[in-house]
Amino acid sequence: MIIYNTTTLVSWSIHEDWQDWIMNEFLPKVMATELFMRFQVVRLLEVNEEEGPTYAVQLYAEGKEKFETYREKHLRHFQQMEKEAWGDYATSFASLMKIVN
Repeated sequence: MIIYNTTTLVSWSIHEDWQDWIMNEFLPKVMATELFMRFQVVRLLEVNEEEGPTYAVQLYAEGKEKFETYREKHLRHFQQMEKEAWGDYATSFASLMKIVN
């Protein structure tokens, strides 16, 4: 199983709106691609929150092939959607992980 993890530092001024958007607009559209089995959203603890809270959105795919399809057909669109919605108020980086146990 593959986890596509996106970690986002969200400005305090928009973090409640961002949470609502990620859960009710963004993630339903990502899940509609049918390339991920499930997701979870977590908030990082014990990090500097001076600028705002940090969240991680984790999307679970059956295998790397499903993720590659997402990357090729959808990723750019969803990245652009986030950039248009939040600009520099939400700064993200992504990582790809494989579950080993």
